[in-house]
Amino acid sequence: DSLDEMDETILATLEVSQEEIPMSDVEVDSDLTMAEMNAKGLAAILDGDSIVAANSYFEASSAKAGTESSNDADAAKLFHAITRVAALGFNIESDGDTTDGFKTVGDFIDATGCDTDMRTSWEMVSCPDVKTTAGKEKLASSAPTSEDLRAFLHDALIPEIAAALVELGEITSTFTTHVTHKDKNYNIDYSDALVVKGYYQAMLSQLYGISAFNVNVNIYDAIKNDKSVETLKSENTDFLKLGSCGTECLTNAKTNYLAALSTLTEAVKEIGAESTGTDEELFTIDSSDPLPTVTASKATSAFDSLKTAADGSVDISSIGNTFSLNLSSLFAGTLDLNSLLPAVSGNNVDTNKVDW
Repeated sequence: DSLDEMDETILATLEVSQEEIPMSDVEVDSDLTMAEMNAKGLAAILDGDSIVAANSYFEASSAKAGTESSNDADAAKLFHAITRVAALGFNIESDGDTTDGFKTVGDFIDATGCDTDMRTSWEMVSCPDVKTTAGKEKLASSAPTSEDLRAFLHDALIPEIAAALVELGEITSTFTTHVTHKDKNYNIDYSDALVVKGYYQAMLSQLYGISAFNVNVNIYDAIKNDKSVETLKSENTDFLKLGSCGTECLTNAKTNYLAALSTLTEAVKEIGAESTGTDEELFTIDSSDPLPTVTASKATSAFDSLKTAADGSVDISSIGNTFSLNLSSLFAGTLDLNSLLPAVSGNNVDTNKVDW
């Protein structure tokens, strides 16, 4: 429900002309109030589909809020926490330099050999089709490796999420605001801030987990030389073995894993305690579809079980499947993920060598 609602209310493209709202950073009038900056930021998203422009307004509004405690200040911090992370994925313009490292998503696109002109939106990005001979020829030798991507996620995305979490942590428990979109009124409050916070903590856990392991594969070499998965596996024998960040990153992964579960537990309790009003809610608990039927108490019980799994085996049948989960060896760095990779023949799993 929550992601569907966000698609409809925050990321929707409306009738307003794209030309009315810039797709890049904007210079914000410092004389605007927080309420005015917030309104312009929402308009940039809802009416112009410009995350980057919206982020400029919310960044200025959050900075103006400082330590102030008000609904406008809390709204600025929540919205900026969302757009500052999302904006990383929309910084796709070309700087014309493929030798200065991977600092933005635009750098990755440049290095791959994609067209550099008119990259104002993802719809305008044109890259080589590596499934064709012509596309393989156009693929640049400077194309990023999977290690380049891992390093970018660690060095650029993790700090941005960490900064967003600081803002989310400053939002007061009494926060509530309203957004009108497509003739619907939406109530946004503290429980929504908790959901976003828990989601970001879960993202950090995943990102630190990725950074703990060696994931380096030369994508250019693999595509250019039509290397099979079997060949890549034989050439990259340390794939998914602990890397230089190893234990430190796994410790951070576990810390954020547990923090996410605690935050989401608090969020579920907040949502469950909310009175039913006429406004639409941004995040809700959908009890209509999953098995077993989800309730606030069952959700928090499942979160408790997942917490226990961080340090030992736990039966998590209450989540919907009968099995035990034990993440302790993964977080401790003693689980050899490389040894769990299945045998491969060409580009297919060798079913004769897999214990199904």
